Amino acid sequence: MPELIVNQVGDVTVKTVGKIVNMKDWWSLTPYDKCSFRCVYCSVEAQGKSRPVIKPEDIAPMLDEFVKHQGNLMLALGISSDAYPPEEAEHGLTRLLLPEIAKRNIPFTITTHGDLIVRDIDLLKTCKSLHTIGVSIPNHNEELVRRFEPGAPSCTARIEAV
Repeated sequence: MPELIVNQVGDVTVKTVGKIVNMKDWWSLTPYDKCSFRCVYCSVEAQGKSRPVIKPEDIAPMLDEFVKHQGNLMLALGISSDAYPPEEAEHGLTRLLLPEIAKRNIPFTITTHGDLIVRDIDLLKTCKSLHTIGVSIPNHNEELVRRFEPGAPSCTARIEAV
């Protein structure tokens, strides 16, 4: 069972519950270790083929432990790496997380470059604790966007998703 782990790094206190990390003013949960979108402005360490970091059977126990320590802070999906990389179509971790987050009434937000979020519109409509969804559309010039977000869906696809 996941438990709260507290580490002191200099004058910063880092709290984690499973794969959920406290970022001072919010909690961050990213179900994948890397981001296949390979945006040139993003951390090099975050780039690469997305691989799951959460087993489906660990989602419920992790969230059960998380709600004991959450406080009034928001849970943000897709901050460290995207919650809807192409690999989400195969693994479906974000889709598995949504009803579990909703069941526990955890306030949350999603940020993505992905148009795959449309697949989950049925679940998102039922999540009363969902605060915002942000779909990044950096520019309408597809050629320009392809240069700095080479693996991300086209801007047209993201606009259609919105």
